[in-house]
Amino acid sequence: MKHWGEIGTLTWPSLIINDRAYRGQIEPVSVFNAICASFSTAPLVCNQILNKPKPTQMAQPIDIYADDFTWIEITLMVMAVLGCNVVVLYCCRRRWRREMKQDMQTQIESQIG
Repeated sequence: MKHWGEIGTLTWPSLIINDRAYRGQIEPVSVFNAICASFSTAPLVCNQILNKPKPTQMAQPIDIYADDFTWIEITLMVMAVLGCNVVVLYCCRRRWRREMKQDMQTQIESQIG
């Protein structure tokens, strides 16, 4: 604790690398990177672990849309969606007319009364 106080760290757990308090996340890769960075010439093991070549071959994208639907199926789906829209619009228009008729009837009755 005395040594840690001299170095300038009062938190626990903490790391001291070459008489300096390590400031950062205490995770294996971060600490290993800090230890390797403290050398003037990094050992071979640091270069082997930290400078691993990244994989160059990427996975081939999966083409999920190729030959899944025919033009007839797409046309039928579009027609079905359009048909549903027509039905919904018809129902909305019918309801709107009914509400307008009721509102008109209410206004006529209030004028007569």
